[in-house]
Amino acid sequence: MKKRFKKKVLLSLMTAAVTCVSAMGMVNAEETNSTEEAMKLIDLYGEKGYIFISYTQSMYHANSIDLYPHTYDTHHVIGQEYNKVMIMMDRNFRYDPERRIQGKEHPNPDLLFYKLLYQVISRAREKLCVLVVENYKLFSDILNIKFDMLSRYQYKENYTNTTLSVKS
Repeated sequence: MKKRFKKKVLLSLMTAAVTCVSAMGMVNAEETNSTEEAMKLIDLYGEKGYIFISYTQSMYHANSIDLYPHTYDTHHVIGQEYNKVMIMMDRNFRYDPERRIQGKEHPNPDLLFYKLLYQVISRAREKLCVLVVENYKLFSDILNIKFDMLSRYQYKENYTNTTLSVKS
């Protein structure tokens, strides 16, 4: 029971962190329909100074994460920070009905996708680009959450910046 609660709290905090950062315009979301398109975007963002951080591969089983560059992976960036970070999310991820990020089982039984995702997100100092590959539902959910957060942020900003004028 305690482990499940920790997982729920971590997933909720991670979703809140991503959406809050995206509300401030520091998160870009890109969507591609193929690995080839994704590689081109990774190169393009690399030219703009983004560091692409891949998920740690399994030594046991193949997965779609094996197709991407592994110059930096979640295992090797622990404790590091970068100004601009790019992460890929594919069919290994989804949002549950409560808008929490969920990950499929990683091919390495010792690793969890949602924890690896948190590891990458927490490496970004200034900007984060989320590259969604072949998962339009996830991309749509990210955009909806971002829109909701922007709406709330805008409402809060408008509400708190209201000035009262007092007639003398």
